[in-house]
Amino acid sequence: MLLPKASLLNLIGGPGFEFFVDGKNYDDGGKVQQEMKKSGPGLPEAGSWRIELMPASEAKADQFLVVMLPTLAGEKAPVSVRRVEDGKRVGAEIIGPKRTTRWWFVAGERGVTVEIIEGGSRTLHQLSG
Repeated sequence: MLLPKASLLNLIGGPGFEFFVDGKNYDDGGKVQQEMKKSGPGLPEAGSWRIELMPASEAKADQFLVVMLPTLAGEKAPVSVRRVEDGKRVGAEIIGPKRTTRWWFVAGERGVTVEIIEGGSRTLHQLSG
């Protein structure tokens, strides 16, 4: 979690809170969970648990930037990640063994600029959103 800088991470779920939103569990009186039990083990589960990221304090607008690195349980991610800032731009720098990428965003604007640094060269790519 790179943004917001000060954030709270909440774990939401468990019995009676599988589909909990704004003070109500939208499980249709337990019917959704009953149907999920019929599907058998090893299949995708609806509801159950989720994480919720929120700013530590209220603001008119908030920026969220989260980088997810899928890895196998017990293994260390092959890259490191850090937040980078440059004037109005904010982004994520992902440093790997062979290349570094920087994903730049400007608040209020669509799209992202991707900077790739590899083998001594640097390229920029503008992606629209």
